[in-house]
Amino acid sequence: MFETAPIEPQPWYRSTPILLLASLLFPPLGLVLLLSHPVADPQKKILGSLGIVALGLTYGVLIFGFPSAFVSSPADAHYDELERQRAAQRASEPERASQPAPDQPVAASTTPGAANPGLSQPAPATAAVAAKPVRNYWTEFRGPGRAGRYDEAEVLTAWPKAG
Repeated sequence: MFETAPIEPQPWYRSTPILLLASLLFPPLGLVLLLSHPVADPQKKILGSLGIVALGLTYGVLIFGFPSAFVSSPADAHYDELERQRAAQRASEPERASQPAPDQPVAASTTPGAANPGLSQPAPATAAVAAKPVRNYWTEFRGPGRAGRYDEAEVLTAWPKAG
């Protein structure tokens, strides 16, 4: 008289506990399972999708941090301070142009020990300047042409006993 169709068992991936577990552990999978669920009505699918997307965004912020476009980091204050100091240096450049260049020898006083009474003779300023290379010579890895040769000044091979 009354015949009922046999109820087919629902696959495991269509059950509500699996849908909730997948949504919590891996939100994209939960979103796919929710949207492919045949029984859920459209209103529940829309609200569930919004909740899963919000959960996924929360996980993303927790894992990768908040996007730097919205939040200023402590490094930004450091870079702002650095740029302020650079601007101050550029503004003081004309003042330094009137001073003598550091690689030009400074005239020594004629009286020995006048600048520093503890010294008997002033130190020669030209020796320090001569030891300094005139140009920026070693700018590449292993030097010019990457040959590993230094041809700028004579390298000492015999050291004095005093060091």
